[in-house]
Amino acid sequence: EELSATTVTGVINVDASVSAEVLMTSRTGNLSLSNTKNAAKVYMKSVKGSVILTLPHDAGFRLALDADEKKFSCSGDLVRDGGVYRCGDGAANLTLSSEKSAVRIFMREDS
Repeated sequence: EELSATTVTGVINVDASVSAEVLMTSRTGNLSLSNTKNAAKVYMKSVKGSVILTLPHDAGFRLALDADEKKFSCSGDLVRDGGVYRCGDGAANLTLSSEKSAVRIFMREDS
């Protein structure tokens, strides 16, 4: 149901099925989460590393982004909704942050 992972300089790569809450933090390492479910809450923050999130093709979320928008991309359709981005029904709450590197969201192909 829940996942928590923290590192100072290491890389964290997780392939999981988490439905409730994800918390991943790093000072300098990259963070990567491939989740087969649309977790209700995802918080991923790296100061100098990249943040990469892969979600189901039909995931719906609201995204609070703390990153350089020039280094952000999402393969899904996003709509700007005030200070956040929304995809689909907006059911999940995502907070993704990287001060120095890229933030990427990939939506899996429908199988």
